[in-house]
Amino acid sequence: MASWPVWASLAANAFLFCAKLLVWEQARSLAVAASLLDSTLDLLAQAALAFAAHGAQRPDSRYPVGKARLEASAVVVVSCVFAVGAATVATHCVERLSKGKNAKVPHIQTNDFVLLTLVVVVKLVLFVVCFGFLRRQKKADPQGSLSPALTAITADHAADVLTNAAALLAACLASP
Repeated sequence: MASWPVWASLAANAFLFCAKLLVWEQARSLAVAASLLDSTLDLLAQAALAFAAHGAQRPDSRYPVGKARLEASAVVVVSCVFAVGAATVATHCVERLSKGKNAKVPHIQTNDFVLLTLVVVVKLVLFVVCFGFLRRQKKADPQGSLSPALTAITADHAADVLTNAAALLAACLASP
């Protein structure tokens, strides 16, 4: 069962969301805002996956087809939220670019840098843990199917390591 890595990832993402929110409040960096949006979506998606995986394990006579469609529905909702959020961040980026030299410059402080670096490290650790769990699961049952929720979360952690590292680099380069 892949339950504990899914719930651990959800808890870690809640912590990372709070850390990014603190950094964004201080720095007002668009790179951090994009990373905060990513954390918001991670929380939505992982909560949906965690609850869908948990619900699918418990048969319910009210749902004769099962609860497998809940995961797909959650993905549609999260995709729509992501599209709106990405459009909002893109709009702010274009506005800031159009202001040229008059645009407000984000200021990344040392504690902001430390928190953003912590985000990258935590995401890397989550990826390693989830990937290792998937490898052990596959080794124990080569013909069995891997947990779709854990597979998706592992891939998300890998992408988050890259995107959060890019956001950290962009925020640092933009800061005077």
